Amino acid sequence: MESDIPQGVVTGPSPENPTLVPLPQNPFKKKWWQLPKTVYIAIAGVFILGVGSTAYFYFAPSGIFKPKPKVAVDQNAALENMYGPTNAPTPTPTRGVILVDAPTPTGTVIGSPTPTPDVTVSWLTYRNLAYKYSFKYPPDWTVTDTGNLEPLIPSYLSINPSSTATPSTALNITVGSSTRTFDEEVALRSSTRMSVTVNGLTGSLTEQRDSGNNIKYNLVIKGTSYTYILVGKSQYYSIFSPLYSTFKPI
Repeated sequence: MESDIPQGVVTGPSPENPTLVPLPQNPFKKKWWQLPKTVYIAIAGVFILGVGSTAYFYFAPSGIFKPKPKVAVDQNAALENMYGPTNAPTPTPTRGVILVDAPTPTGTVIGSPTPTPDVTVSWLTYRNLAYKYSFKYPPDWTVTDTGNLEPLIPSYLSINPSSTATPSTALNITVGSSTRTFDEEVALRSSTRMSVTVNGLTGSLTEQRDSGNNIKYNLVIKGTSYTYILVGKSQYYSIFSPLYSTFKPI
């Protein structure tokens, strides 16, 4: 029976003493650690070749899979290469200036502002040769010399509208010549003052209120030989202001 034939034995019909012939072993039935060394060397070579190729393609500076850098293209040069140079001249750039078409003017053209007219053009001029000054005053006003106001103010003028009944006592605008110094006259008035300059002369302008709450403006002007004191009531400030602006030494 076939079950009695030992494995690895080839039987024949005639020999009485059969010979045992070993069968070749199937290499694919071996374990992975039992494979020949050449197999391991081949597998390692394929693995190293694959890793090296991959690294070369992705990390080499000039790899074929690297995107090429963008290069700036001069459009004008490209057009000239295609169609030849143009005859239009290249405009010269102007630094800091933007050239635009000038707009067509519409509406009313505004000229230079009209200067304020000088109200003192038609005024009269008063000159005091003794105390060396002059000023202008309206033609419908009157200048009255009242003499000395006190020993230190030897000259005192009262300037009023011509219709004033008692010009010597109305004292709407007055001009006095003082022998006190400029600083002494300024010290006699309010500490709240404003420095002014009248035709090159130093002045100090203050506001004064009397017991009846009437306001007067005091202007002390520093002269060469005298100190001049100009006083005007608030209701006549429109006359007082241009009057003292014409005050000059002579």
